[in-house]
Amino acid sequence: MNKIFLILMLLFTSMFAKSYHFKELRYSDGLDRSISLSGEISFLSEGLSIKYDESKRSLRYEDERLELFDDGELVAIGEEESLKIIQYFELIIILNAGDEKSLASAFEISKEQMIETLVPKDELKNYIKKIQLQRENAELKKIKLYLSNEDTISISIEDEIR
Repeated sequence: MNKIFLILMLLFTSMFAKSYHFKELRYSDGLDRSISLSGEISFLSEGLSIKYDESKRSLRYEDERLELFDDGELVAIGEEESLKIIQYFELIIILNAGDEKSLASAFEISKEQMIETLVPKDELKNYIKKIQLQRENAELKKIKLYLSNEDTISISIEDEIR
């Protein structure tokens, strides 16, 4: 009986979000300045949640709905900004899932040692020059986005939160 309960518990918990600590480094070419952020990223069954350590802000994208919270209170987001954040989150979700078929339909993919380079095929190339991924045992560990305006965003996914 205990074994059955343990197996059911493991199956039950695996259906929920996997959460990780992360570090993000954003470089703005226009300002010639970098910003470092850290927090918790959770990959949900139908979305993504990010909580930043340095502030009381968090973002949750689930079931095609984006919410921004500041100190626990829901904050309105402009439509244009919301669309940009949703596109960014959907990209991270796809990259994390590692679905090669989906990735190959949207990107030209090349692999060199431990680095996977993705170059957008469609309108995404208007915003992103390329993306570099690093995986460890099939798990995504690092994402580096090279944006069209010469900015970069590097995200290091660290230890899983249990």
